[in-house]
Amino acid sequence: MSTSPELPDEVMAALRRGHKIEAIRLLRESYGIGLKQAKELVESVARGPARGARRPDVTDNPPLIEPGPNGPRIGRALFLVIALAGGFLLLRGLVD
Repeated sequence: MSTSPELPDEVMAALRRGHKIEAIRLLRESYGIGLKQAKELVESVARGPARGARRPDVTDNPPLIEPGPNGPRIGRALFLVIALAGGFLLLRGLVD
């Protein structure tokens, strides 16, 4: 059983070209993970397997929302909920 995570093809292609920053950006977009975790994962893959070392895995901290084709949309959803709640409270205050 392998402990290395399955990385998207575009992330691996960026690494093969030597574009670590692009690989980190693509990994964050694909999995919805943080900058630190994506950087550690990209650097561990770029270094290659170390004897006896455990690689960081994207399943260690799963995202709160599964990414869709355009990445996680929690920002838009949160904005919409806040805007609707604010509008409701504003209209309620005007009616009373």
